[in-house]
Amino acid sequence: MTEAQSVREKILRKVRGLAAMAVSAKEVSTEEEAYLFAERMREMMLRHKISQLELDANDPQLKAEAMHKVRITSDHGVTMTKRRCAWSERLGAVVAKAHFTRVVCHIRSSSLTFAGHESDVAASVEAYAYLWQVLESLSWKAYNKLFYGERAKGHMGDVGLARGYRAAYLRGFVSRLSARYVKQMEQLESDKVVTVGALVLMKNVTVAVNQYVVSWTRPAARVRGQRADNSRGYRDGQLAADKLSLKPKAKAIC
Repeated sequence: MTEAQSVREKILRKVRGLAAMAVSAKEVSTEEEAYLFAERMREMMLRHKISQLELDANDPQLKAEAMHKVRITSDHGVTMTKRRCAWSERLGAVVAKAHFTRVVCHIRSSSLTFAGHESDVAASVEAYAYLWQVLESLSWKAYNKLFYGERAKGHMGDVGLARGYRAAYLRGFVSRLSARYVKQMEQLESDKVVTVGALVLMKNVTVAVNQYVVSWTRPAARVRGQRADNSRGYRDGQLAADKLSLKPKAKAIC
């Protein structure tokens, strides 16, 4: 084995280690920690131009991944309703794009299905469940703070300021989160971290996933959400998304 091959194998072992830690964290720790390990794994695969096929080919215990799909349910910590939810569908689309999967919506249900290579789907599910829980919590806390804060002012307050606030907050958060993922990829490309070969691989993965989705379902049309013209809510949602870390904190795992 050459020195270059030895270095490559060490990197592959680190990526596999992150995958194992993500699975372990999900079982014995928190969704947040599992999400952080999955994101770190995704970042290393992009940085070092590692495909899932390469991981499988260099690990005798693994087999090449087949296409896979997972439907989000209440077991993932996400509240289910009998009608579609615009903001959660947009969030799902953002997560799917960032992890090279496709998200499929369902009629008369807020549930989503992520489809793609098994490891990518697992990362998408982890990321979506974590982000959904974070956004659900932050949006209600921000809304309650505004509404009850204004009501406490008595006749000097204006509870009307809270009208449409949460819907706008949700839209602002998802919009900014999407922009941050796009910027992250653009930065990797500009730094030459992602090469032309890696971009071709990503495109091929996307095509394969799209073909898989079309083979078993017809994607539903986008659902329209509540009209939200509350500029304060939209701005607060964007600010909250800016504060959210897309990467795990530095640990002795890289």
